[in-house]
Amino acid sequence: MALVKVKTARIEEAFVSEEPIGQLAAVYISTGGRGIKEGDSTTQHLVGGIALARVLSGKVTRVVTHGIVSGVICGAVVSAGDRVTCINLTSGGGLSSGKGKITPINTITPAGSVTRVSGFITLASGALLGTSGLWSGYIGIDGTTLFGHGGLISGVTGFTGEAPTFTGTAFNTQRVLAKALDNGGIGSGIRVLVALGG
Repeated sequence: MALVKVKTARIEEAFVSEEPIGQLAAVYISTGGRGIKEGDSTTQHLVGGIALARVLSGKVTRVVTHGIVSGVICGAVVSAGDRVTCINLTSGGGLSSGKGKITPINTITPAGSVTRVSGFITLASGALLGTSGLWSGYIGIDGTTLFGHGGLISGVTGFTGEAPTFTGTAFNTQRVLAKALDNGGIGSGIRVLVALGG
């Protein structure tokens, strides 16, 4: 069997730093599509890649937008296979600014609340609609609880009342910067496969 030499390939883009940026910092695209800053917890949806070298503000900066990068600093415990995004953490070693580190982003966890459902199920005959009191010929619904439905067997024709609504946020693939290739603790540097949105 012949030996195969595998060469690591990656895509690098040129950006202009809008602030001092640390070596191997996770960065986000800020203005006009060519300015970058170190990423933090509030800019995860703008994440754009990993800066290869430390630079001062206003300098052309090479950023890996796809491919393998070694030495990216963990801002939280990361396991191989985790999807990661940018985070700021002032302690734990690594970048002096506290920004530009990585943290896992694996779960689809909606955050929000469901509005309670209330109203009345109307019947084919004898139905009275109202917001309080018990009348003959209807089933009341308050949240998930039925009331006033004793002795009713058939004749349900529909539901009249407020519709349930959901408010909140959910997992967003735009926040994914890379996939971790190694395990790492807070402040340690690991290899990642930069694959935006993946």
